[in-house]
Amino acid sequence: MMRKCTKDDLNIIQQISKQTFFETFYEDNNPETMETYLSEAFALDQLQKELENPYSSFYVYEIEGDVAGYLKLNEKDTQTEKMGESFIEIERIYVLKSFQKAELGKSCYKKRLI
Repeated sequence: MMRKCTKDDLNIIQQISKQTFFETFYEDNNPETMETYLSEAFALDQLQKELENPYSSFYVYEIEGDVAGYLKLNEKDTQTEKMGESFIEIERIYVLKSFQKAELGKSCYKKRLI
């Protein structure tokens, strides 16, 4: 199941962001660099700004009641690489390691979110 995030999901988004980013990139970074990035990029106030932006959308993946990950989409000025008004950018597909074989990223295309 995929549902649109609300402000009540902020802590879940932060936890998934930090965990998945760390699991993916810790081997290629020193601990200090990793800690700095995680604390800045995924600070609650930063994530709240992103969540409240009308041109960014977050969706939480849930499998049998467990949060498995999330998707972040950007439109218009929120795009990290400006592609124009008619494009939607996928900025993040963060899936917890234990759910990575569930093809959650692929499912967002089938649901026509993108």
